[in-house]
Formats: sequence, C-alpha cells, structure tokens
Amino acid sequence: MGQLLCRTAGVSEVESALKLLRDPRLSEKQNLFQWSHRVRLFQIGTIELDHILVCLEADEIVGTLLVQDDSKASAVIWPPGTITSNRRSEIEENLFLALKVRARQKGWTNILAFPDSRDLPLLDSLRQGGFENITQVQELLRSDTVSEEGKVPPLEWVDYRYCDRALFERIFTATFEGSLDCPELNEVRTAAEILEGYRQSAPDLRRWWLIRNQGQEIGIVLLSDAREEGWEIAYLGVLPGCRKRGLGSQLLHEILQKCSLFGIRSLHVRVDVRNLPALRLYEKNRFRLQRSHQVCLIRRF
Repeated sequence: MGQLLCRTAGVSEVESALKLLRDPRLSEKQNLFQWSHRVRLFQIGTIELDHILVCLEADEIVGTLLVQDDSKASAVIWPPGTITSNRRSEIEENLFLALKVRARQKGWTNILAFPDSRDLPLLDSLRQGGFENITQVQELLRSDTVSEEGKVPPLEWVDYRYCDRALFERIFTATFEGSLDCPELNEVRTAAEILEGYRQSAPDLRRWWLIRNQGQEIGIVLLSDAREEGWEIAYLGVLPGCRKRGLGSQLLHEILQKCSLFGIRSLHVRVDVRNLPALRLYEKNRFRLQRSHQVCLIRRF
C-alpha cells in the first residue's frame, strides 16, 4: 500500500472526485443526480475548488471530502467518499487532518457534519477526528403533494427578492427564539451566518419567502430543489408569538399546494428528534421516516 497524500482537487479532477461522494443507500439514478447537481454548483461557483479535498495514493484519487463554508467562522462537510473499503478509516483520518489544516487557514471555529446514523465506521472516524455528537435529525418524506383546499384565508408569501432584506433577516433571527431544532448551533453561528449558509443549500432565491398573516409578519420559509425526486423544506420558522395557533399547519398546507402547482410530487424535511411538536405536525400530514442522521460538531482546532 502506498503513502496517502491529501490536497485540494485540481480543476481536471473535480468531476471524478465528486463521483466518489456516493451514498450507498441511494439508487444509481439518485446518486447520479446528486453528482450532476454538485458539478453544476461547481460550474456556477457555489462550490469552489478549495471546497474539494482529495486523498491520493500513487496519483490516484482514493478519497474525497466536500466542505462548504457557510459563514466566515463555520463550515459544513458531507460524508467523505472512498474508492475502497480496505483503507477507508485511514483515508478518512487523513482527510480530517487536512480539513483541520484548512479550517485554521480559513479561520473556521466550528465545522458541522450530518452522517447517517447507521454508518458506524464513519461515526467512529468523526469521533476520532474530534467531532462531538449533538443530536439526531430525522429525514421525513411525503410521497405525494395532493392537498385539500384551505378553509382559511391564504397567507401572504413575500418573495425574498422583492422584500426588505433587513426586515427578512430580522424576522429570520426572531424565529430562532425558543426553537427546538438544533438550538446548540445557534450558539456558534449568528443568524446572518446561518442565512448565508442557506445560500449554499437552498441557492434559488425564488423559493425564499417572508410570510405574513393579515398584514403581520409571522415567519420564514426556504425551499430547496436539490433532490431529484422532489423539494425539501430547508427552513420553516414561525415567530414565537405566532406559535400554537395552527399557522405551522397552514404553512405546510400551502407549501404542499406550491409543490403541486409546480408539478413536484414529493416533499422532504429534516427535524431534530427533540422537536416533538414538529414531528407530530409532519406525522399528522402523512410524512414518513426515511432515515436518521447524527448532528456532529467540532468547535476548536
């Protein structure tokens, strides 16, 4: 076995490097969609060259780690991909060491990872790399978007591109108060940094909305089309004073209507297992568990 070397991917290596980021629990078609989506993000500059770390053995790429800075102080990584299982742990260890070097260069103070809860070898590699487990999130799916007509007046959806940006950020910030979805992450990132992170995961600003009810701001909705088989609720937040009034249910109903209008047949969402009100809401609306992910965080380098 040859020596392993980690570095930033070269331009000519990007497509082959990203192909290693396969998810064994997805179909070949779904993995191909994820790969083409990432290549497109690289082509438009959302994924930059120094976001892609590769591990080489004798000039052959044997491992890839994709990392995106979602603010000046923090970043998110995707589970690393390796070409062989024989040296998987060793390859991952080398990629995490390279990641720490990159973090110091970039000035990141924390990095997030969302590994599949069943991927015990990766969880072990993350622990050895200094990551701590915060909580678990459930990935839920509704496989149809047929929704009954609403019995109450529809909410007002204000397109982010045409609304007051300062107001949008202020309402977005306020929705974090008392949130049960990974509140620990709010302690290490400002709302502005979190919002900037959503520009990476939900970059189509046509699907960012400020929500009003009878002229009053009540919350924020961000949707993503990063899945081949449907849309994802990247963020749904309601102001503290507007909770427990059925507005979450109404918002979800209107999101399903939008999906149906655009011919989108399925809707995904991720929820912290500690957020019981949200889990009950989605279960009531025929969302079913697909898989679980751990939320892992490393804070110091």
